[in-house]
Amino acid sequence: MKYGKKKGKAYKRSEMGEFYMNAHPQCEVCQAPSIDLHHIITRKTGGPDEYWNYLALCKIDHQVFHLMGRYSFAVRYPQFREKIESACERMGRAFDKG
Repeated sequence: MKYGKKKGKAYKRSEMGEFYMNAHPQCEVCQAPSIDLHHIITRKTGGPDEYWNYLALCKIDHQVFHLMGRYSFAVRYPQFREKIESACERMGRAFDKG
């Protein structure tokens, strides 16, 4: 299955991404059908296709994540804070606002 776009070309979801989406058929935030596989650390910035870097989200919550940023999203939805903070630490990225 394809998702996202990069310069007019759709990304191809990895096998692990397909597995994650099958295991999470509902948005992890609101329980609506999950449509988007979100990478906590984006692929564009070097985020890997690995289970710990995924969130299964509906279109709206995926947009919210991108609009808010990972820190504000984790503050708003504390159930994801540990997963987001851990992904940042694994990748050597800042988690805080700053």
